[in-house]
Amino acid sequence: MKYSKIQNKGFTLIELLVVIMIIVVLMGILVPVVNKGMAKAQKTKALNTCTQLVTAVDSYYNTYNILPANSKSAPTEDTEVDSTEPIMSVLVGINVDNMNRKEQSFFSGEEAKGSSKSSARGGLFRDSTSAELYDPWKKKASEQRGYLMLLDYGYDEKLDDPIRPGRVLGKRVVTWSTGKDGEWSRGKKNSKVNQDNVYSWMN
Repeated sequence: MKYSKIQNKGFTLIELLVVIMIIVVLMGILVPVVNKGMAKAQKTKALNTCTQLVTAVDSYYNTYNILPANSKSAPTEDTEVDSTEPIMSVLVGINVDNMNRKEQSFFSGEEAKGSSKSSARGGLFRDSTSAELYDPWKKKASEQRGYLMLLDYGYDEKLDDPIRPGRVLGKRVVTWSTGKDGEWSRGKKNSKVNQDNVYSWMN
């Protein structure tokens, strides 16, 4: 009885190179798609947070009949505040300067990524005495990392649009994120640094 000799044939160098080229081409197609999807998800998350901040401020107003602030001596004219300032602690239920005596939580969100305030992003970084809210993007410490809020401390429900000069918004509060670049330019809607911003009052 004769046995035929089976010859194992492996990949040739050319076949191996072809496979590698196919993988490289597929990665070249998929990486931009994945990055674009992640960028869209981050903007959606930032927009949802902006909306939640507006709701939190309105709920605080309905409870205390005043607007939350960074201190008991609140401004008397429309003022911008940052979600990394004491106002955020007040909104999450911490009784800072007796500004939330009921210790009611008006804002709740997911925990920030990062082990310290300098590296925190995408949520609340908090302890027993303070809370700070950061947007989803990984940024340098020198860049704008929190959300900005313009509040109607003049109590006339009129706010000057931060990026469109001459336009008045009939709102108590508006919020925005400066996007991935951490920058924004006042009164210049079409400025390059404003192109990636996320706003609560416009699409």
